[in-house]
Amino acid sequence: MTQCDHENCGREHRIWLPLATHAKADVLLHPWCINCGQIQNISEDHGKKIGYWINILSRLNAHLPISQVQKRLIVQALDDHDGFSDIYSVTLSAQKEVFISMVQYHTHYPRNSICSWIDK
Repeated sequence: MTQCDHENCGREHRIWLPLATHAKADVLLHPWCINCGQIQNISEDHGKKIGYWINILSRLNAHLPISQVQKRLIVQALDDHDGFSDIYSVTLSAQKEVFISMVQYHTHYPRNSICSWIDK
């Protein structure tokens, strides 16, 4: 998939949507991209660029041995995952789930072992 160069709609075209991270039923005006239609993530749960996840993978490697081939496969899988690097609309929590599943798939480490080192 080609990456969209997101361009926000005008202020008068924003749409009312609930905030995904709040337990309350708060709603805010959300901008959206006029090129692809994606709704911008305006919550505090902002996605991170791929470099952030590569650094996490390196820190994880210090505690759980991961071969160079596995690291390359994980990074390639993250890069190929639809929307993972699109920080305009993706949430950090969604990225974290994809990251954990890719690491788990390529290393066969248990989920709780991976999770315990990600949050540190």
